[in-house]
Amino acid sequence: MHYLFLVKTNLVQSISFSVTAEKIRSVCNQKNLNYKLFYTSFLGEEEEIVRKFLNEFPERPVRVIVCGNFESLHFAVNGLIGNNDVELGFLPCDGNFDFFDSFPQVPASQITNIEALLNGRAVDIDLVKINKRYCITVAYLGMDTNLSWFGLQWLRFCRWRSFFHFNQHWFRSWFNFFLLLFDTQPKTIRVCVNGYAVFDNAYTIVAFANTRKYGTGTLCAPRAKIDDGLVDLIFVKKLSLRAFLKMTGIYWKGQIVDNEFARNFIEYRHCMNIEARTPEPVFMAMDAVVYLYDRQFQIQTIPAAIRLLLPTEKE
Repeated sequence: MHYLFLVKTNLVQSISFSVTAEKIRSVCNQKNLNYKLFYTSFLGEEEEIVRKFLNEFPERPVRVIVCGNFESLHFAVNGLIGNNDVELGFLPCDGNFDFFDSFPQVPASQITNIEALLNGRAVDIDLVKINKRYCITVAYLGMDTNLSWFGLQWLRFCRWRSFFHFNQHWFRSWFNFFLLLFDTQPKTIRVCVNGYAVFDNAYTIVAFANTRKYGTGTLCAPRAKIDDGLVDLIFVKKLSLRAFLKMTGIYWKGQIVDNEFARNFIEYRHCMNIEARTPEPVFMAMDAVVYLYDRQFQIQTIPAAIRLLLPTEKE
């Protein structure tokens, strides 16, 4: 079996990546594995490396292990499309374990354990396809997309990146507050499910979820499952300042389905095929990677599109 390890080097140094690489080499050499280790630095490099690696080693089995963040995982997934016999592993090296909320059977102590991952088992999971790109967690547009875009630029140039990284939820809350305060231009979207229009309205956030959370602890889709063949559609209507202040905690805690107040402003649906149109180009974040979409996009689920390797405790 061939192994490819992708280690992201330009993250905020919440974990020492040199130590991670040393641990990978130590475990692989101890197990006498046939492996390659690449350091990635620029956005999207994982996708290119994965495709080259799979062309170099067309024989199977092959495992691709991503050591990084949601962005790293996103590009690796898009490089793996069409290779259902390749197993994908994920070691979140930014301290964010939200992705594994979809797998309660995985102990928290094993999420970053390399040996447990190499001894793990693979399960089939879905992907969400939006036009020509694939999303493994949540795609969203609106207020949180603006934060992802501006926050990415801020973190790239700010000298005190670690400070902002560890306090990102606090900054997100204040950023959203001021964005709502000064953003007086309503943004509208028309959404059709299976050919039927379900809403055509101004929005604060629209999310297309494959998992329950999207990276900052926000439980935006409490009923989402990563292997049910469906995408969860969450539509938050345009909110007044007073409604926004009340809705913030409800949305973040995942109470949007059961809360009576939230039902007045939120549509929640399970879908397979969605078509969305906007009057102007919009930014959409997919696995925290921001893309510009030109007015129209198709969303569909691809069942059992990826083989995901889950860590397992030694017996």
